[in-house]
Amino acid sequence: MFSSPQEKAITLKAAFWFQFEVSCAQTELAKQLALDLLPSIHLIAPKLRHHRGKEVDNLVILLLNFVLAKEYGGGWLAIHSNKNRYPKTDVSYRVVHYLVEAMKDLGWLTKANGFYNEQELFTGLVARYHINESLSNRITDFCIEHQQVTFKPPNYGVVLKDSSKKITLIPKSLRSISDPIAKRLALINKRLDDSEISLSVTPKQWSRLAEELKSNNALESSNPAYVLTKKKYLRRTFNRGSFNLGGRFYGGWWQQIPTQWREYLTIDGASTVELDYSALHIRMLYGQKVSGHSGLTDPYQITGIDPSFRSVTKLIFLIIINAADRRSALATIKRDRVIAKLRNGKHPMGLKNFDSYLSLIEEEHHLISDMFYSDQGIHLQNIDADIAESVMLRMYEDYKCISLPVHDSFIVAKKYESALKEVMIEEFTKRIPAECVVKRSTYDKKIKLMHMHMHMHMHMKHGSKVV
Repeated sequence: MFSSPQEKAITLKAAFWFQFEVSCAQTELAKQLALDLLPSIHLIAPKLRHHRGKEVDNLVILLLNFVLAKEYGGGWLAIHSNKNRYPKTDVSYRVVHYLVEAMKDLGWLTKANGFYNEQELFTGLVARYHINESLSNRITDFCIEHQQVTFKPPNYGVVLKDSSKKITLIPKSLRSISDPIAKRLALINKRLDDSEISLSVTPKQWSRLAEELKSNNALESSNPAYVLTKKKYLRRTFNRGSFNLGGRFYGGWWQQIPTQWREYLTIDGASTVELDYSALHIRMLYGQKVSGHSGLTDPYQITGIDPSFRSVTKLIFLIIINAADRRSALATIKRDRVIAKLRNGKHPMGLKNFDSYLSLIEEEHHLISDMFYSDQGIHLQNIDADIAESVMLRMYEDYKCISLPVHDSFIVAKKYESALKEVMIEEFTKRIPAECVVKRSTYDKKIKLMHMHMHMHMHMKHGSKVV
């Protein structure tokens, strides 16, 4: 099936990831196909002891995923085997894996458990299934089209991960905390459901974006290989078994496209603007250390470091705020590919290594330097996620305005720019006693931080990894 390990790695990394909340305008067609396929499945595998309707519903969801996998994943569908990913969805872990294994035995699917190449290892809980010609033809015969497949909001959008970054069940003792969060999230998702979020681009630009996504995915599997503009609902992901750690919003397709494409976003047909909290976590640290702190101009311009290294300094700051200790921060900085590319093998004039680079940063920001290398990032994310929730809720309550979060920035229709800026500042200063600076994002200059985030998580060998 593959001519080389490299081809296998690239192909399987770009597989379409199983989506729990798929729906379709052609549901009856998909249900009829499911009913036609089930007798063959039952012949090769004993029936499960559950209601037949559940089997049909889960097979419909599988078939809709296969339709999308044909279009976006080269015919490959990635299905996770972590049972904790399935609670509070319409999908049963037991039923789905019964169905795919039976379909594999029938020759309708080919299974790939994992693969290895020089750069990455893919084994364990995620299996990939390829749709073989016989099943593909059956789907085609029923004229089920990928354009008709849509998505529903999550039944329960609050996700809790343990210290190993694995999704875990939310214990009953914490449901009094998670349920109100889920309720507010459902309200935000309902408003997203009523809105159309799209990209105003030409067919040629769409093709260029698709190629860029595939290229990025080939380099790093954490980058999406496709964009699903109908997948617009959010989840909140908390970390290390605590609702006081992490909690940022994920899942909106606009968060996954390369930064420079966000300038083409539209909300209900209107052009948009993105406002960004400037040096958000640094200002938070100053506010926690010195109440009422102000006058911080550009924290990434460090005395003794050439201004041309500002982007390098910005990325280094992200690392030192999240690192558990100085040694692991130095190791991550040295290995990071984005930093290596930006500095082109050079250090600022007068500096011989990153140790002296960090010393200058520590000296410049001596008021908060004792908070570096202390795993602050995941705590700060919890605060900025609560701010983000308040901003989105207020923008709709006060202005009937949909706002799209991208961690520490928000996208709104241009006519709401001044209102968004005011709300962002107010919600920040409610929680942090420090000067707040909000700026309009400039897409041509903005650094793509998602790539750097991934490397930071891979290389830091401690429990403070941010998800």
